[in-house]
Amino acid sequence: MSATTHSFAAPPAPWRPIGAADLDAVTTLGNRIHAGLQESPAVFAERQALFPAGAWLAEQGSTIVAYALFHPWRAGRPPKLDTLLGVIPAAADVLYLHDVAVDPPARALGLARGMVERLPGIARALALPALELVAVPGTDRFWAGHGFIRVDDPALAATLAKYGDGAALMRRMV
Repeated sequence: MSATTHSFAAPPAPWRPIGAADLDAVTTLGNRIHAGLQESPAVFAERQALFPAGAWLAEQGSTIVAYALFHPWRAGRPPKLDTLLGVIPAAADVLYLHDVAVDPPARALGLARGMVERLPGIARALALPALELVAVPGTDRFWAGHGFIRVDDPALAATLAKYGDGAALMRRMV
């Protein structure tokens, strides 16, 4: 599945595509927000390179205050934390939300909500019937409020444990 063969509406300002020059700042922001869930710069760079249509950031002035990374993937197979994907699978059947992260001082701006509300339309434009994500501890209520439901699969216990005690795979049909 190629990002260039599909079109969908870009999020409005202050969101813009993540460019190669933004990756260090995005990685720093992500690892600061998710202090216990560090990921290497290579993970951020690969997500942006594999599916640039799913790599966005938001700015206040010239400061990056949020980012979103998503890509087509296989249902029920969340990537392991801090792991390179290699390729986007040809048989992708969900839009996987790697992360929507907003700097705490900017959370009142509604950036996460605005991005999440666009994801179903993006999934439909890509002919993907569902959205999936791993809800890190403390975020499941936010995701449930956006229509995501928990997917209980004991086979995922080891993968989810790396995301923290209480992490859950969550899915939303579009």
